[in-house]
Amino acid sequence: MKVHLFFLTFFLFLKAGYSQDRKSLELNIECIAFYNLENLFDTIVDTDTNKILQEDFTPFGSKNFNTTKYLHKLKNMAFVIDTLGKEVTPLGASIIGVCEIENRLVLEDLVSQPSISDKNYKIVHHEGPDARGIDCALIYDPLHFKVTSSKSVKFKIAGNDRFRSRDQLVVSGELLGEEIHFIVVHWPSRRGGEAKSRPKRIEAAKLTKSIVDSLKQIDKKAKVVVMGDFNDDPISPSIKDFLHANGSTRS
Repeated sequence: MKVHLFFLTFFLFLKAGYSQDRKSLELNIECIAFYNLENLFDTIVDTDTNKILQEDFTPFGSKNFNTTKYLHKLKNMAFVIDTLGKEVTPLGASIIGVCEIENRLVLEDLVSQPSISDKNYKIVHHEGPDARGIDCALIYDPLHFKVTSSKSVKFKIAGNDRFRSRDQLVVSGELLGEEIHFIVVHWPSRRGGEAKSRPKRIEAAKLTKSIVDSLKQIDKKAKVVVMGDFNDDPISPSIKDFLHANGSTRS
C-alpha cells in the first residue's frame, strides 16, 4: 500500500494560556502532514541523478516532461499543500514531510508557488544516495517551528554493498516552544512482490526504531513523530513487530 498524503493535528497551546474562545483555540492547533510528491523532477539534467529515470523527466524522454508540465505539477501540488488542515485550523500545515523529490531546487520552486508563497516555507534537505535519485525532505513554517538540528541517516543492508536507498531524515526543533523530533522516511518498495521485498522494509524499520531509541535515550519523554511512505500496512511485520508501532498513546 502506497501512502501518498496524511495529516495530523496537534493541540499545542500558546504560552499565553488556554482560551475558551473557538477562534483562539483554532489558532492553537498545529497541522503536521506528509505528502509523497511522486517523482518531483525538474527538466534539468543532473549527472548525480539516476540517468534512466531522469531521462523520463525531460522534454525528449518517455513522458515528454517539459517546463509546462513541470509548472502545472507544481501548481497542483501547491494547491494541495494550501488546503492541508484548513478544516481544523486556518493556519494550515506548519510541518510537511515529503518524499520522492529530485533535489532542493524542486522544493524551492514548489514553496515559491503563488498559492503558498506567503507561508514562507523553509526547507530541510540532504542529498542522498538513492538509486532512483530521490530523497526525503521537510518543509516548515518558520513562524511556528525553529530547527535546532538535522541529519541524514544512511540506510544500509549488511552484506549488500550494491544496495542504495533513501536516507532517513531526522529534524529536531521547537514547535511553539515544545521540543519535538521528526523522522521522515521512504522505506523500500514492494517491487518484486511483498514477500520478496519484505526483508528490506524490515531492515528500514530497524533503522527507524534505532533512531527513535537513540532520541529516547537522551530524553525518555522525547516527542518523536515518524512520518513517511512505509510501503507497508499497519499490521505488516515491519510496522508491528520491528518499529513496534501500536494504537497505544502511552510510551
